[in-house]
Amino acid sequence: NFSGSTLANIDFTSVNLQNASFTDTVVLSSKFIDTSFEGAHFNNVSFSSDINITALNLTVEQVAGIQVITTKPLSCEPFLRPPSGTCSKPTWSKNATTLIDIGTKSWKPHEIFMDPNDNLYVADKNNHRIVMFPNGFNIGTTVVRDIEANDVFADSGGNIFIPTSNPNGLIQKWKLNSIERGVILANVSGQPLGIFVSNKGNIYVTEHTSNNRSRILKYPNSTYEQIVIYTRQALPEGLFVDQCENVYWVDEGFHQVKKFNNHSARGEVVAGVPFIPGNSSQHLNGPRDIILDAYGNLYITDRNNHRIQRKSGNTTETIAGITGTAGSTKTQLKFPQSLAFDSYWNLYVSGTDNERIQIFQ
Repeated sequence: NFSGSTLANIDFTSVNLQNASFTDTVVLSSKFIDTSFEGAHFNNVSFSSDINITALNLTVEQVAGIQVITTKPLSCEPFLRPPSGTCSKPTWSKNATTLIDIGTKSWKPHEIFMDPNDNLYVADKNNHRIVMFPNGFNIGTTVVRDIEANDVFADSGGNIFIPTSNPNGLIQKWKLNSIERGVILANVSGQPLGIFVSNKGNIYVTEHTSNNRSRILKYPNSTYEQIVIYTRQALPEGLFVDQCENVYWVDEGFHQVKKFNNHSARGEVVAGVPFIPGNSSQHLNGPRDIILDAYGNLYITDRNNHRIQRKSGNTTETIAGITGTAGSTKTQLKFPQSLAFDSYWNLYVSGTDNERIQIFQ
């Protein structure tokens, strides 16, 4: 209860004010960011002009001449609703084309990432570099050298985020076309394997430790101080973070994909049969990477089954590769490692064993 208080220039960032009562209170030039006002009441409160009541999800009513401001429940919708009417299911050609890098005959395309400008970044781990294929080109350019990258993430501003583990676990940030070396954002005690930067600029990392424990680490945009948000026995690999900061990550060791709600202490299985590898549509066998589309459909590299799986609701299907058959033809994959989509939803799949990146249109 803040009765009789005067709050001036107060930053209420991430404060829980549920069911609070503000009586005869004047609030001036305050910032409300990620703050819960559910059930709060504001009586005789005046707000300065720089406060956007609509942005706060507040409703304003006049009761007996007294201004009462109460809240509407805050919600976050991570995905779009499908358009009305019957939607046709997306399909990709079974025959892929090969993206070629002429810089070396022995490259190992490990993890890949497509930035918002359709530039493809490749972690060529064995050759200690990051290769970038500009939009529309099939010849890559080395943009980061002398680095053993486990994964790569790039934003629209040309910032490249890289987890490395040799000799020590590091999270590094490089700038595209800069002559300066990258800067170290954080140290990681274990082996950082996957990285994803959310829309809010928070960095998420999957980490594997020496005692077979996995952790999901969060580095807030403002401080990059490490926050452990999940720890279990597993073998984590790639991950994806939706706009509500829910984390999806693949557990290669236990053949499953899990979703971790940032506001909960538990993760839920969203794909695969935990602990049981298999080649049916419900099973996974050593999954390595994951992407979600705008409607919440999951796309998974099912490495040991040599295929890419798409899960939509309760239905799972193979969209690239042939289940259980490894090969080097246009229709085959061989231990696929990572996947990416461009803005036209062409599918890119990397494979270290075939030393190639395949494009399914």
